[in-house]
Amino acid sequence: MTFSVTAGGFGTISYQWRQNGSPIESAVANGPSYSISSVAASMNNTTYDCIVKNEAGEVTSDAATLTVTAIPTFKVLFVTDGGTPKPDSQMVKRGGLVTKPATDPVRSGYRFTGWYELNATHDFQFTTTAITANLSIYAGWKKVYTLTYHKNNDETGA
Repeated sequence: MTFSVTAGGFGTISYQWRQNGSPIESAVANGPSYSISSVAASMNNTTYDCIVKNEAGEVTSDAATLTVTAIPTFKVLFVTDGGTPKPDSQMVKRGGLVTKPATDPVRSGYRFTGWYELNATHDFQFTTTAITANLSIYAGWKKVYTLTYHKNNDETGA
């Protein structure tokens, strides 16, 4: 975030940026622009202005109010339908990506086929699907059948 003023006149022009009416004690607050490298929600409604001076006098710029809007965070749940381990839910900022669970779940009598959105016919794309709302991601399962062959009433299966 950068604030700037334009001043003209004769002689040497000096600048002093202020935050909420108090001088900012930093070498970078003494030029025609002032930059904030990191903005936090706690800085919402902070005002910034600049006192510009030369030999003829000084003038204070109009104050600019910094408005900070928090980026929404959404909850992503993993539904395993009885499979274990069940991955922990994740909190993801709007537009962010979900981290794929490190371990695939296991379920007796089933083979894990991937992670899906509800009613989806393809795997959930962890590397490209941006999160824009709360979301549940479901484990896909395919039933595994066991076939036992008994030859001529021989219980050994040989």
